[in-house]
Amino acid sequence: MPNEICILCGNETTVDVNTHVDHRIGYIEGAGQLCISCYRKGNSESREQITIPKNWVLDYPNDSELGSKVRAHYWNQYVDKEPNEPIICKYCGKDTSQVEYDYLIGTDHLECCLKQD
Repeated sequence: MPNEICILCGNETTVDVNTHVDHRIGYIEGAGQLCISCYRKGNSESREQITIPKNWVLDYPNDSELGSKVRAHYWNQYVDKEPNEPIICKYCGKDTSQVEYDYLIGTDHLECCLKQD
């Protein structure tokens, strides 16, 4: 029988495709099977994954826009709230969480960074 393919590295695992998920090591519900090597990396939080609609990749060709959509999906689907803490520019002390990525350097306003130079 064929073995499962690791969802992270793409290598063949030692798990038979017909093995029930309750009897597997390294299976992530809703995502698939990990090989032993990928399963041992990190901790359980690093193995958690979210699922987004496949069409988003084409519907949002701008990476920043796609990232914003994925982050909003995460907060809405997995946390049930938006993050409470604002992201603060270290130069002016204002919130940058609603500023487009193109106008930021890290978490600081581009304008504030340019004024410092």
